[in-house]
Amino acid sequence: MLVKYGRELIIKAASSDLSLCFESCVGGGIPLVDVIKEDYVADDIFEIHAILSGTANYILTNMENGNHKFSYLLEETEKLGFTEYDPSLDISGIDSAYKITILSMIAFKGLINFNDIYREGIEKIGKIDIEFAEQLGCKIKLLAVARKFQGGYDIRVHPTMIPKQYMLAKVRNEFNAVYIKSDNLGNTIHYGRGAGSNAIGSALASDIVSIIREIEHSKSVRINPLGYYGDSLDSINILDPLAIESKFYIRLIVDDAPGVLASIAGVLGDNNIGISAAIQPEIEETRRITPLVFLTHRTSGYNVKNAVNKINSLDSVKEEVLVIRVED
Repeated sequence: MLVKYGRELIIKAASSDLSLCFESCVGGGIPLVDVIKEDYVADDIFEIHAILSGTANYILTNMENGNHKFSYLLEETEKLGFTEYDPSLDISGIDSAYKITILSMIAFKGLINFNDIYREGIEKIGKIDIEFAEQLGCKIKLLAVARKFQGGYDIRVHPTMIPKQYMLAKVRNEFNAVYIKSDNLGNTIHYGRGAGSNAIGSALASDIVSIIREIEHSKSVRINPLGYYGDSLDSINILDPLAIESKFYIRLIVDDAPGVLASIAGVLGDNNIGISAAIQPEIEETRRITPLVFLTHRTSGYNVKNAVNKINSLDSVKEEVLVIRVED
C-alpha cells in the first residue's frame, strides 16, 4: 500500500498534520526506517545492498545443506510464519522490491514508481547453482540493490552471487541485513530477524510509541513522512538495469559433445563478453547432457541478454540459460 499509494498517503498525512509511520514495513524487527530518517540526516547515502526477505534467505540457506527440495522448504517457511500472505511475493522478489523501494524513497528523498524497479525471484535457482557458487567461492542471496549514479539511480532485486567473505554472504536463515554506504558514516550494516510475528510486533510497537510521543509533545514543525523537512515530493529517475555493468554467472545444460563449449564461448565473444572462468564437470559416459558454467568479466546486461537469446536458440542447449549477477 505504501509503495503503490505513497504519494497520496504522504500528502494526506502532511495536509492533515498527521503522523505516517511504517517501521514494520521493512526489515522485520531491524530498526531501519527511523534510523535512516534521523541518524543519517547529515549524510548523503549513495549505496544500499540488502537481504530483505527472510523467507527467500531461509530457503537459500537450507538449500546449501542439500537435504530438502525448494518446495519442501517453502512449505516449511509457511509453517514457521515467515512468508507473506501470498508466498509468491517472497520467492518472486516482489516483497523485497517493495521494501527496497521504501528504503530508497527515504534514503534518496524522492518518490519512486514501483513499476520501474527490476525484480527477479529465486524460483529458478537449483542445487546445482548452489554447488557451483561454492566452487566459485560465493553464496547466492536474493539481493536488493539501490545505488546513486550521476543522472539517476540503479534500484533492482534479483538473485546475486556474493563472495563468501562478505558480511551479507554470512546472513543465514530468516535473518535480514542492510549494508549502507554514505559520505560521513562510511560503511554500516544493520542486522536482525527479518521475519516472524515477534519481529514484526516489535516494529509495530515502535511505531505506536513514536506516534504517542508526537501527540504528547505536539510538534510545531512536522517532518515529511520520508524523513526530511519540506514538501518536495519529486520522483527520482530509475536507470535501465540492463545498462549496469557487472560480472555474470551463466549456467547452461547442453549436449555432451565436442565443439559445444567452443560454440557457446564464440557467442559470448561475439557479444563482447570476456570469460574469466569456465566449469564443465566430468560426467558418466552414459549421460548425454552436462551442465556448463561461465563466469564473465564485467560487462553490461545488454551484452548478456543478447548473447543468451542467441545461446537459447542453439540445438545443443537443452534448458533455458540461467543468468545470475555477481557482486564483487
